[in-house]
Amino acid sequence: LGYLTGPENVISHLAKLRRIVDRQGDTPLENAMAELLQQGVIQRHLRKSLRVYKTRRDIFCDLLKTRLGGRVEFQIPDGGMAVWTKFDPAIDLVSLSAKALQKELYFSDGNIYHPPGGIPHATRLGFASSTAEELEKCVEILAQILFS
Repeated sequence: LGYLTGPENVISHLAKLRRIVDRQGDTPLENAMAELLQQGVIQRHLRKSLRVYKTRRDIFCDLLKTRLGGRVEFQIPDGGMAVWTKFDPAIDLVSLSAKALQKELYFSDGNIYHPPGGIPHATRLGFASSTAEELEKCVEILAQILFS
């Protein structure tokens, strides 16, 4: 069970290696997954997960808008587990990220998303793994740094 994406020649090569390593597959695992799919367990889990993540997304975006309004821009994502957030160009994201880390909040300073030498003003802020209370705390830390 699994999947792979990549260039066709890489997939072809890895598929040959996979057949050498595991010619039989994992029948008990495959049967278990088939049973979970047939009984609707996976589908129920996905529906529940989507509701949970949508709620977290909405809470997070509302917090960004109400607590950081004017300092950030973003669009509510249709999917995914993060919000791509553009900060006011006057904000030094490297410094903001470092100050947040001192308060035990980690987020990327955006450099990994931009070409070398560029001045990034945007980063990816994840929400999926956090509770509503944790999201509030995270945004409050950012607000304290930005508005102090």
